[in-house]
Amino acid sequence: MKTNTTFYTNMILLILGAFIFAFCLSSCEDFFETTIDIEAPEAVPKMVINTFIQPNQDTVGMYVGRNFPLSSRESIDYLAINADITIDKLSSDTSISVAMVENFQNNQRPNNYVNSDVMEDFFESGQEYLLTARDIDEEYPTTISQVRFPTKTTITNTIYDYEGGIREDGDEATSFTITFNDPAGEKNFYEVAIIPDYNPNDNQTRIDYTSTIDLAATKGFEEDYILLSDESFDGQEKTIELKIFRRSTDNFTYHLLWRDITEDYFKYSKTLKTQSDLGDNPFASIAPVYTNVENGLGIISLYQEQIIPLN
Repeated sequence: MKTNTTFYTNMILLILGAFIFAFCLSSCEDFFETTIDIEAPEAVPKMVINTFIQPNQDTVGMYVGRNFPLSSRESIDYLAINADITIDKLSSDTSISVAMVENFQNNQRPNNYVNSDVMEDFFESGQEYLLTARDIDEEYPTTISQVRFPTKTTITNTIYDYEGGIREDGDEATSFTITFNDPAGEKNFYEVAIIPDYNPNDNQTRIDYTSTIDLAATKGFEEDYILLSDESFDGQEKTIELKIFRRSTDNFTYHLLWRDITEDYFKYSKTLKTQSDLGDNPFASIAPVYTNVENGLGIISLYQEQIIPLN
């Protein structure tokens, strides 16, 4: 009898508590609609510069723009900055300038600054360069970036296997086993992917989503590519297996896209992916994107590229 009394007492208290809770909610009509005003910090005006350069280029293009606060409702003007841009080759007295494209249209982006008459030997492997961008209207601080070409890697062997097992997502895969010599005594970074039916005359190279389970690999902003750091295999011969989705027939040709990249680009791609993955999550912390542009934002990236037949 005592047990039944305790049970009914607890039930009455529970029902009474539910009525009190419902009354509190109904009396506080703004309970779930509280608005907190937060004053965003003022954005510091900076130039944004992006360019990607490899040896022996006779044309260099880059995007030059400006940053915007997150709260801005202003439309982006891709010709907002009239800048004087020079690239100095530090091993010699030679330099080039990169000028704003006249009558630039937004559909021509991302390169709104171009020099299409670069000396053939200006960009050389192993050389170091200083890029300086000065705002002629003096609204933005002058930016500088000192960069060097990474060492070019030797690919020693490739193996193609049409029936290459299973990818980590469970799909049937075609695999490519790549062996290369990592240069010793220096930090080296790589960006690699598989190209189906490569056409050197096509400016829009299509990449297959490339994956691997190698512990040295990671993903950056360009998710179809693999990023590698040699932290765990410095100076060694390294073999890595890459996989793509297996097509229904074996009638395709494949090429390996192999890039030796700088540590700056590696960090930029990784942090840009982190920032992009946050999306519109209001509870996420701000993820700063890495930059090697002093007094500005963006990436000045020098790289070495090889495109190698695989089958």
